[in-house]
Amino acid sequence: MQRKQLLYVLAVLALLISMLPAAAIAQEAPPAQSGDFTIQTYTPPAETKGASQGDKASQPGAPLDGMLVPDGMNFFNETEPNNTAGTANALPGTDLAILGNIYPNGDVDYFSFTGSAGDR
Repeated sequence: MQRKQLLYVLAVLALLISMLPAAAIAQEAPPAQSGDFTIQTYTPPAETKGASQGDKASQPGAPLDGMLVPDGMNFFNETEPNNTAGTANALPGTDLAILGNIYPNGDVDYFSFTGSAGDR
């Protein structure tokens, strides 16, 4: 009986030792993010057909309060209706963070942009 208990203890110790490297890896800090970030706050208004979600957000470069965006990028806010490819919101440039609402349930938002062959 004592031999069986000793084997159980050894098995548990072996299991714990085998898990040790994985636990040590999991506790490593994630790599540092490069770049600067600006913290802004934003409270989205109710979505209304034919209206932008905020006048100051409808133009690129206009700040929104409470959102994180990398420096050098601007917010672009959707304008309803943009539920089909024909009514897609045209993006005014590059380096944009797009803010949109999926409301009501099942809402689809379309955006269009200009690109050249080979662009990434």
